[in-house]
Amino acid sequence: MATHHIPKGVSLDTLREIIAGWDAVGAAAEPKYTTAVEEATDISDAVGRQTRFLEDVGVLTGEGQQHRLTDRGQALAGALAVDDEERASGRARELLADWPVTEELRGIVRGNPSTEDELVPLVAAITGHDPEASRVRSGITTLLELYDWVGLLDRDEDGTYRLPEGERAPSDGEDGATGEREPEATAAVGRVAAAAESAAEDVETTAEHAETAREAAEAAAADAREAAERADAASESVERTVENVESAAEGVETAAERARHRIQSIAEAAEAAEATVDEASEAVESVAETVESAEERAPASASDAAEGAEATAESAARTVREDVQAAEPAVEAAEETVESAVEPATEAVTETAE
Repeated sequence: MATHHIPKGVSLDTLREIIAGWDAVGAAAEPKYTTAVEEATDISDAVGRQTRFLEDVGVLTGEGQQHRLTDRGQALAGALAVDDEERASGRARELLADWPVTEELRGIVRGNPSTEDELVPLVAAITGHDPEASRVRSGITTLLELYDWVGLLDRDEDGTYRLPEGERAPSDGEDGATGEREPEATAAVGRVAAAAESAAEDVETTAEHAETAREAAEAAAADAREAAERADAASESVERTVENVESAAEGVETAAERARHRIQSIAEAAEAAEATVDEASEAVESVAETVESAEERAPASASDAAEGAEATAESAARTVREDVQAAEPAVEAAEETVESAVEPATEAVTETAE
């Protein structure tokens, strides 16, 4: 975890333009969003990445999602805005001199001049960053150039960083003075080593958290597979239930069809019986007319004719009653057939649904 912030993926020239941009948008008078600086400087993606470093060294102060220039930040930004490089470097030197990272870094190079490649991992350890990250490496390079620009470090032609000439340790021939400097440098290196060890512990802790997260993910995946299996089983059960319901419905439909045919046959028999009754009624009426006519023509034989007509009528009535009585069992049988077909099918559907 970062203990101090550094420039991120930006060159020294661009960093100075961004600082000047905060002055250009009036951030000394009131808080401003980074988007205002992006528009003023035409630097779209790097402005926001520098705010934490500028807060850390005291150039900016945050107010919600906005930022305002501090008094010392305004002095630096104002000097950069008018290209007063000498005054700007002096103001930047004052800010960096109070930053804890500066003393750590100067302690490392005191009596131990180091190249950029040697300093990058050491500065990363001091500030709590991963030196393998591309923006971290370029940011530390920019920070070293910034130290050289303000005069807190001096970079020679070979790219080696050391303290400025007036602050360097005496030559190798001046053993006494050199001996006085060595403990200080050793202490600085020790502090860097401790910071590196702390960073390693952070990495180890992060790895443990990652392992825990992986195990949790595997458990979640196993639960998901088990849930999917249960869902498949439930789906198969539903399919079987649907098939059973469909089969029961087909049985009900078949029984109903047979019942309809039986009822239709009974209805046709009833119609035939009704026709028979109608014919008998017509026969009785015909006989009655015959009797009446016979009475008018032959009173003596009328009684015999009447008796014959009455016997004929009674015979026809008996025939009708017998036909109706014969039809009633057929109707009852049809009703029982429908009930016997529908009830089991209904019970099968109910059991399947449950």
